Amino acid sequence: MVAPKFNFFFRISQSSILNSILVVSLLALFLQRILSKEKNYKYFRTDFIGIVVLLIVTRLILPIECFYTCTISSKWYGDFNFYVLKAPLFNTGLEIKDVFVIIWILGSIVQLIRYGFEIYRIRYMEKYILVPESEQLKNDSIIQDYKIVRSDRVKQLEVRSFTKTIYLPKVDFSDEELKYILLHEKQHLKNHDLALLQVINLLQIIYWWFPLIYVFRKQFQFLLEIRVDHQVSDILEQNEYLDYAQAMVSVNKKIQMEKPKYSQNLGFADFGKSELSHRVAFYLEGENKKRTSKFLLALLLIVGIGSSAFIVEPNTGEQVFGERYNDFVTSSNSYLLEKKDGTYEWYSKGELFQTLDQESDIQAVKDGMYDGFEIRKE
Repeated sequence: MVAPKFNFFFRISQSSILNSILVVSLLALFLQRILSKEKNYKYFRTDFIGIVVLLIVTRLILPIECFYTCTISSKWYGDFNFYVLKAPLFNTGLEIKDVFVIIWILGSIVQLIRYGFEIYRIRYMEKYILVPESEQLKNDSIIQDYKIVRSDRVKQLEVRSFTKTIYLPKVDFSDEELKYILLHEKQHLKNHDLALLQVINLLQIIYWWFPLIYVFRKQFQFLLEIRVDHQVSDILEQNEYLDYAQAMVSVNKKIQMEKPKYSQNLGFADFGKSELSHRVAFYLEGENKKRTSKFLLALLLIVGIGSSAFIVEPNTGEQVFGERYNDFVTSSNSYLLEKKDGTYEWYSKGELFQTLDQESDIQAVKDGMYDGFEIRKE
């Protein structure tokens, strides 16, 4: 193993992307472990979960190496990068990793088209029927400037646009249920939760090939709901705390219909029975404990920062000086030609051995992994 090197700048590379995916995977699995066990709710609250989500989103948006990142060279990764990822694809002039990038881009385009069509369907659905004025007046102090619309086409209680509109199915709700529904949906709009959800939708489009991105999206939507539950509980009277939880259950029973396959909606009872059980349990636990201990929060921040402390890079240098290349590539019979565009060509015995035109290859030269080779300029 070559001694670690430090990067005093921010950069993105193949290795930084893979490192971010690894970190995100560990954080998403850890978050799933927390949310799947109701006994954990007394220790981990929305503040802790929110920081985990923020770390995941940050790593997905910025899969970079930080100024404090320590680079460690790996011979195994170097061999995999050289023999697999950089392997030529017949006579096409492409490498295997180029094919992966093309599939990645094409898949994202397909996902983007599906996303756009989904928005089109939502925006141009049939006309909604307004809730009667008499029904609106009952909750006028809650909705104020918010509009309520009702339709047979709406299957869930939800907000699904950036306008101050709350959508309801044609179901008879009690005055108390309607009050909690409107408080919940209004809070989603005040938080701009739909805008936050779109960020995750776009990340899902980009990382469509990453299985845990779909798990994380469900986790994120669950976080938005339990955060709103917490916010609503802060404005309720003490004797209404349990009534709100009972309303979640009773409303869910009334709207057990087929869910629309939309990814731009948020709702008071948009969950299956198991998820609803977890949500109610998380809400009820909040009556006793609303915040995570400062020790756990500090520990999480340390782990989050430390996840960028090390990164593994392919060890091209060890591969070059390995026994397999001693008869062909040595520092005495080989040299690097620095091109005017900043790339390199690697010559051995007067013949072109390899073109170093990838960012990771160029950085490897700058990091000294080809020390001992003469570098000529074009």
